[in-house]
Amino acid sequence: MKKSRSLLGLVLSIGLVFSAQAESSNDEKYFSSVMTILRAHIDTLVHLTHTPSIHSDNVVRHALAIHQTMGLFDHLDWTPERLSKLNVINGDSQATSEEFNLFARQARKNSRNLVQASKQWLDDGKRPALLQALNELTTSCNHCHTQLKNRQAPILSTIDIEHSPAVSPPS
Repeated sequence: MKKSRSLLGLVLSIGLVFSAQAESSNDEKYFSSVMTILRAHIDTLVHLTHTPSIHSDNVVRHALAIHQTMGLFDHLDWTPERLSKLNVINGDSQATSEEFNLFARQARKNSRNLVQASKQWLDDGKRPALLQALNELTTSCNHCHTQLKNRQAPILSTIDIEHSPAVSPPS
């Protein structure tokens, strides 16, 4: 009887380990999917603001998609365990949950500003405000990205607003 309890304990322990690994893997896949969606919309928005196109009026749709996707980070639980799974660092110590919640809130605010700036660009053609909003979003993204070991998330480039080719919204 004692052996069967020990065996049962071992089987349960192994099951818990595999369950935790599967959960970690699912978290990483979900996080990676969200990041891929964000990157696609940001890259498309940069393209639409730098290359004249009949699709340029879609800047608002892409900005809204970025804002909606950023909202997914509000529901991530930035616990020390989750941060550890994402290989988060801050110099020699791990970044705190509070820091990541602050980063997420700032990115969400900047994505909201991006939506407003994209609408403004379509209304009055003031592209520098749109590019500035995009740069502010990129900067807030990089706050998190620099916390990840081994550059798991790329550092995003900001736009040189003064030397960026002039593109007007579609008329």
